[in-house]
Amino acid sequence: MQDNNQVIAKKVHSLDETRPAISWQEDELWDHIEGKMEARTNLRRVLYAAACAGISITIALVLHFSEPRAVTIAHSFETNVEENVALNEEYGQLETSALEFIRTNCEREVEACKTTEFKALTDELDVLEGEIAALDEMITNYGDDPSFIKSKIQIENLRSEIIGELVQMILS
Repeated sequence: MQDNNQVIAKKVHSLDETRPAISWQEDELWDHIEGKMEARTNLRRVLYAAACAGISITIALVLHFSEPRAVTIAHSFETNVEENVALNEEYGQLETSALEFIRTNCEREVEACKTTEFKALTDELDVLEGEIAALDEMITNYGDDPSFIKSKIQIENLRSEIIGELVQMILS
C-alpha cells in the first residue's frame, strides 16, 4: 500500500498548471469557508420559510372555502295566559287603588306631596308610564317578543317600587 503522502504528491503533480494558483492565508481560508456555509444556511432558511408560508396559505384557503357547518339554535318561551291575565287584573286593581290614594292625599295638600323628593318620584313615575305605553305599542305592532316583555316587566317593577315609596312618604 502506498503511503498517503505519496498519493497526495502524485495528485498534486498531475494538476493542471494552467490554472492560476490560489493561495490562502489560514484566516482567509476559514473566512471563505464560513461565508460559503452561511450562504447555504441562509438559503435553507429562506426555503423553509417559503415552504411554511405555502403550507399556511393552503390550509387557510382550504378552511376558508370549505362548507360551513350548519348550526341551529332553538329556544321556546312558554307562558300560561290564563294565570297571567288573572294576576295582571289583581295587580292592576292594587296599583289603581294606590295611585288613587296618592292623588287624593296630594289634593288634600299633605306635606309629603310638597317635597322635592316626592315631586322627583312623581316625575319619574310619569316617565315610566310613558315607557310602558311605548312598549305596549311596540308589542302590538311587532308581536310578543320576549325582549319587549322582559323590558316591560322591569319597568313595571320599577314603577311599583316608586308607587310604594310614594305611599310610604305619605304615610310617614
